[in-house]
Amino acid sequence: MNRETYQELFYHTAFPVFAAVRSTGRIIYKNLACEKYLPKLSKRNSLKSLIFSQNFNGVGPVKLAEPGVYHTAIAFEDGKNSVFLFLSPLQYETGMYHGDQLFRKFGPTLADFISAVQMNQSLKITSANSETSGLYTETVQALLDEQDLGLSTNASLYEIASCVFEKLNSVFTSFGYRVNAQMAEDFPQYLKIRVSMQEILFVLGRLLYLQMKLSKTKAINMYLFCDPVFSHYTVQFSAATNLSELPPDKEWFLTAVPECAMEFSLLYKAGLLREETFDWKMDSFGNLTLFYYIPYISPETYYIRSMNTMDVLLWQSVDNMIESLCAKLADGEMCD
Repeated sequence: MNRETYQELFYHTAFPVFAAVRSTGRIIYKNLACEKYLPKLSKRNSLKSLIFSQNFNGVGPVKLAEPGVYHTAIAFEDGKNSVFLFLSPLQYETGMYHGDQLFRKFGPTLADFISAVQMNQSLKITSANSETSGLYTETVQALLDEQDLGLSTNASLYEIASCVFEKLNSVFTSFGYRVNAQMAEDFPQYLKIRVSMQEILFVLGRLLYLQMKLSKTKAINMYLFCDPVFSHYTVQFSAATNLSELPPDKEWFLTAVPECAMEFSLLYKAGLLREETFDWKMDSFGNLTLFYYIPYISPETYYIRSMNTMDVLLWQSVDNMIESLCAKLADGEMCD
């Protein structure tokens, strides 16, 4: 993943997060909490000089040489980078021990950790699950609580989509792409959704990128409508491609864009691109249509949104999604 992807994932987290290149120790990303609580962490410093353990190999639990409010992290592997998460439950005397237990449970990769958190968001975890389930539950809940910051249902999808679609229809013209994003005229404005806005934006950005990659005309149509029969919204992505048929593998999209392999793997493992939320079809002319489903509670339940301080964070999440797509285009990753 790149810096823009980290910004999408960790911009809202209240705990510090930073990423560094394992081979050089060069820091390539810091979130706002990291700048606030770890001010000495900068690109001018050597990462090795900031780490307490000299035997640290880039992954696993780690303690900073100069302890502060946040002093212990779990470093997860993400390609050539290591991503350090200073989860709140680790900031105690037993932080290194519990960090090791969590690392063994989740595995070494960032995608596996985030996927595990996402998969357990709607599950009830009891102390009978495993000997580390108590800390596991606390860690999962801490990440969810601190990352969401109340963004789950505190906004109208109609209002957010209006903002996103307006930007999508103009921002990519300089790269030669034509995005035509529209909402149905009868789209409901206040239905309460079950999914966080940040999650929706992340998925939308990856599916749009997938269609950009496959499009032979660089023209992509997006259409958002409500399907009351199944109690969900549908975002439909359509593009003409050079494909004659899609691979029979249900996870074909994992290899369709190699530069996003880790991101799509994360979304698939987390259940965000399974049958319940994602589908596709392609006709004999190579026209590919992707469907992304966003569930809402019920047609009778309405949520009237009020303006508050969270608006700033929501709009920043929109900008993060746009910037991430632009970065991929600017890097030449979508050249033929």
